[in-house]
Amino acid sequence: MIRMTTTTVLTLRLLMQKEQAACSVMAETGIEYRTAYRILHRLESCGWLESFWESETDARDAGRPRRRYYKLTKLGRKQARSRVEQ
Repeated sequence: MIRMTTTTVLTLRLLMQKEQAACSVMAETGIEYRTAYRILHRLESCGWLESFWESETDARDAGRPRRRYYKLTKLGRKQARSRVEQ
């Protein structure tokens, strides 16, 4: 069972719109680094999120490290709708 804190709800709302990199989650929600990663890890470990690395060429072209993106799974989308509405 996921504990629905305000920061978890903010993260879910953002991820309901589209896949996000952790840095985008932090920038859009104002959640600090450690909190954002804890939420993302917790959601991924219970099957609500899946993550993937962007291709190395994208990062190289942008002149920055590769980013890990997170997106809701089918289960995660269903659960997010239900929990965010509460």
